[in-house]
Amino acid sequence: MPPNTETVLTVIAGALVFQALVLLGALAWAWSASRRLGERLDRLERDVRPRLDSVTDGFARVADGVSRLSEDAQRQLASVESAVNEATGRVRTTGETVERVTRHPAGLLAAALALTVARRFTSRRPAAAAPGVAAPGGASPGV
Repeated sequence: MPPNTETVLTVIAGALVFQALVLLGALAWAWSASRRLGERLDRLERDVRPRLDSVTDGFARVADGVSRLSEDAQRQLASVESAVNEATGRVRTTGETVERVTRHPAGLLAAALALTVARRFTSRRPAAAAPGVAAPGGASPGV
């Protein structure tokens, strides 16, 4: 074996030992850093968790409120729709009645006669006067 071979093998062995020590040091540093990072994350989670829970609860309450408002709006919409349908039905019935009366002259004459009689009847009836107010014709009430 040439004399340089021992030197080269010694340098290679020393380099391998040095490389192993560097890798072990890097592994120890990475393990320590990951442990510290884990502890910081745990602390951060403990600090942030209550705030996050309160925000989540707030969103849940808002969602519940919006849901109740939506249900109320749906009920109101159904009520309005029912009232519109009822009013539409009444308008149709009134239109049909008017059309039926105006198509038949006898019906129109009867309606006019009934209206005239009703007006005369209401105009002849004495109106109830409020206390202390003179009734038509100058007489005071109760006299």
